[in-house]
Amino acid sequence: MDNFIGKLILAVVLFMSVFYLLDCLLRRYLKLEKVNFFKNNYVNVKHQKIDWTLRFILVFGFLVLTIIMSSGEKATTTVFFVFVCYSLLNAIVLELVRAYMQKKYAENKNEYIPTLIQLSLLIIVVPTFLYTKLFG
Repeated sequence: MDNFIGKLILAVVLFMSVFYLLDCLLRRYLKLEKVNFFKNNYVNVKHQKIDWTLRFILVFGFLVLTIIMSSGEKATTTVFFVFVCYSLLNAIVLELVRAYMQKKYAENKNEYIPTLIQLSLLIIVVPTFLYTKLFG
C-alpha cells in the first residue's frame, strides 16, 4: 500500500508539472497572456455564474455518490475507481464549459486552444493510469 501511495504522489506531481510546462509553452507559442495556474480565470460574469452552478451540482453529485458507495460492501479499488471516474467527468464538463466561454467571449480567440489540449491530455492520461494501475 505504501508503494502505491508513493507512486500516486509521484504520478500526480509529474502530471501537474507536465500540465504546467505544456500551458507555458502553448501560451508562448500562441502569444497569449500568462495566467495564474491555481486560480480560476473567468472570461466574464456569466462564465463565473455557470461555473459555480456546475460546481454546486457536481459537489451534490459527489455527496450522493458517497452515500451510494458507502451503503454496502464494496472493494476499496472499486470505490477509488468510481470516484476517479466521477472526478474526470467533472473536469471534462467544467473544462468544456471553460473552452466554450473562451471561444465565444474571450478577447483573444485562441484562448480556448490550451484548454482543449490540456483536457485531451487529461482524458488520455487518467484512464491510462487507471488501466495500468499506475504502470504497475
